[in-house]
Amino acid sequence: MRRMIVLSVLIVILACPAMGAAPIEKGAKEQAPSQRQAQTQSLETPAVPRPPIGSMVSVPAGEFTMGSQDGDSDERPVHKVQLNAFDIDVYEVTVGQYEEFLRSGDAHPPLDWNTMNQSAH
Repeated sequence: MRRMIVLSVLIVILACPAMGAAPIEKGAKEQAPSQRQAQTQSLETPAVPRPPIGSMVSVPAGEFTMGSQDGDSDERPVHKVQLNAFDIDVYEVTVGQYEEFLRSGDAHPPLDWNTMNQSAH
């Protein structure tokens, strides 16, 4: 549970800066220095965020510090992690909602669904 909270906070922190940078076109021809400088400046300037997909928001690619020196053994050591851009729901999906979705027949549960939701105590 603690890891989920930490991960959620980190995702929110990553979502707070600019919602992405201007894309670099694949196969673009070599540019003059002034064009490269202008493109570099545009990459440093926040892009206008794209509209959300349903109730999802885009999280830009970036680096964050993961872990805790004071946490559990699986949280050490503190280290840098690079993430690709991704979309995430604005609202949390509860275990009950996910279970209801699985019962609808639109998806199959993970193989460890029954064991991972049992209390460790």
